[in-house]
Amino acid sequence: MNFSSWVFCWSLLLPFVLTTASAHPTVLMQDGFSIIMYQVGNKTGIQVEKAGIMRFELEKQGENITFRVRDATGKVTQQGNRFDAIPTSVFSAYPGLKESLDQSFKLVDQGDLSNPNSRASKLRILKQHNPAGYTVIDRLKNKQSFDFFSGIEKGESVVDALDTGVHESLHLLDGEIEKQDAQASYFLIDQKVVDAPRMKTFHRSQVVKLMSREERSDHYVETYLEGASGAQGLDILLDELNAYAHGAWTTIDLSEGLNERHTINPGLVAMMDYTAKYLRLASEEQKNLYQQMRNSRYPNTIDALWSQAEQVLNRACASKRGTLDGTWKGRLNRLYQTLEKATVENFIGRRLEVPASCR
Repeated sequence: MNFSSWVFCWSLLLPFVLTTASAHPTVLMQDGFSIIMYQVGNKTGIQVEKAGIMRFELEKQGENITFRVRDATGKVTQQGNRFDAIPTSVFSAYPGLKESLDQSFKLVDQGDLSNPNSRASKLRILKQHNPAGYTVIDRLKNKQSFDFFSGIEKGESVVDALDTGVHESLHLLDGEIEKQDAQASYFLIDQKVVDAPRMKTFHRSQVVKLMSREERSDHYVETYLEGASGAQGLDILLDELNAYAHGAWTTIDLSEGLNERHTINPGLVAMMDYTAKYLRLASEEQKNLYQQMRNSRYPNTIDALWSQAEQVLNRACASKRGTLDGTWKGRLNRLYQTLEKATVENFIGRRLEVPASCR
């Protein structure tokens, strides 16, 4: 899915979802409404929320489904137990809902290799051209989330769809492999796993105070540093850093393998910037916490995630197919000239240099 039309962020845990859903619902946001997929036990559901009010919900258990359509007050106006009974007005009101239903509830034959939107077709492409992305999906227990996020819209390249599918699936895989003694675990592109120690960290929204007016204007700030998402800590920020690296690697692999031109999602550079600013804030304003972090596994974990990001960016800047946008290449170079660079170097214990191909 193209980032210009969809904002994807697994960590936007809406209050009404948490009362009924799994701990990590998957969320698509567009034009003032949200489409949420969740699982509770053997039940899978999709909900649409607008202005804080549930507007549509569908739940499937086995072969049985139930759906409810609600008005602007949340009152149920129609309900049923067949997909074909869902009023077309619902799909008109919420673009993308039908595609999400088709993908998530297997109205698309997921084993049909002749259908480019089937799971089998997409896994075949990943296995041939993007082994790292294929490994993520292959290891994932709940592959319906991959189906949900990798739907190919009309006129969209499979590269964009699979970038999103791998990115979001990686979030769920990180949750599935989380170790008991860790706050979070991160599955790297090389299949190694690193962890964040159990530790209470401050809200990542605070990094905004270190940003210029220009930096505050990009959409990543709104998505990751404001609202409920901004109230999350360092462990979830690092999960985004990891997911953007995986998605970018997928874009590079597929662009080169399919001989198409694409730019990687620059969210990878944004997450590096936010991580560096987070460490600077900790060193300046949360000295006790900063020292605890330095004495924990965090330096090794952040070093591994930062090194992975540099490897991905170095490859993107050298690629003639899956490239880094020039504007964000400039932002990457500026990041390596800031006070934050010295903070990261001090924290992870090594010198940082702009990836050679990006200079």
